[in-house]
Amino acid sequence: MSENTLVELEQAIQAVVTQNQSLKAKLTELTEQNESLQLELLEKEEQQTALSNRLQSMLASLQTVN
Repeated sequence: MSENTLVELEQAIQAVVTQNQSLKAKLTELTEQNESLQLELLEKEEQQTALSNRLQSMLASLQTVN
């Protein structure tokens, strides 16, 4: 192998390593964002369930009045 080929190979490997590190960092960031969104969704679902229960209770109260 010529010296130029080795240098090009080293540069290509370094570029791949750098890109891999960048992708790992992005994956970590997106994983954390996903977990945060999942928790937010669970909280919204709990709020919606509580609201639905309250509305059903109010509706039941109205029905017993009539």
